[in-house]
Amino acid sequence: MKKLFYLLFLVQLVACQTKNNNEGENPKIKETKTEQQNSSTTNFGETFESDGVISTKKLLTILASQDTLEAKVKAEIVEVCKVKGCWMNVSLENGDIMKVMFKDHSFALPKKGLEGKTTVFNGLASRKQISVEDLRHYAKDAGRPEAEIAAITAPKEEIFFQATGVKIIEN
Repeated sequence: MKKLFYLLFLVQLVACQTKNNNEGENPKIKETKTEQQNSSTTNFGETFESDGVISTKKLLTILASQDTLEAKVKAEIVEVCKVKGCWMNVSLENGDIMKVMFKDHSFALPKKGLEGKTTVFNGLASRKQISVEDLRHYAKDAGRPEAEIAAITAPKEEIFFQATGVKIIEN
C-alpha cells in the first residue's frame, strides 16, 4: 500500500512539474481569458478595450479616402499561418481577404482551430504593395502546393493590418 501511495505521489509530482515547464515555453504569447455575456475571449499580444470597434465594411470605406487608419476591427478568421501562427487572414465585406500581421512578431496565434471564429484586433491598417517574394512566403506558410506558389509572378496591392493585440471570441 505504501509503495502504491509513493508511486501515485511521484506521478502527480512529475505531472505538475511537466505542466509548469510547458506553461513558460513561449514567453511571446500572452494569453488571457475573460468571460463576457455567454462568451469567452482569449487575448494575444497587448490587451485593449473593445470600445470603438468597426466592421470591415467601415474599414474599407475609410481606407477608400485615406492611406492608413489606426483602428479596432471585427472580422471572421479565414486562415492562420500553419508554420508559426505569425499571421492570420480575415474576410472583408467585399469578399476579399486581409492579412493581419502581428507587430514585431511579439505574439502568435494557435496554428489550428481558429478558422471561422470571430476576432477583434487592434493596430494600424494601410494599403500596401505586397512583393512577389512576400506573397510566395505567405503561400508557403499557408501550406499551398509548389505549383500555386510558383504561379505567383506579380506584386499585389492589398489592405494590410499590423496588429498589436488580438482577441478571439468564443461563443
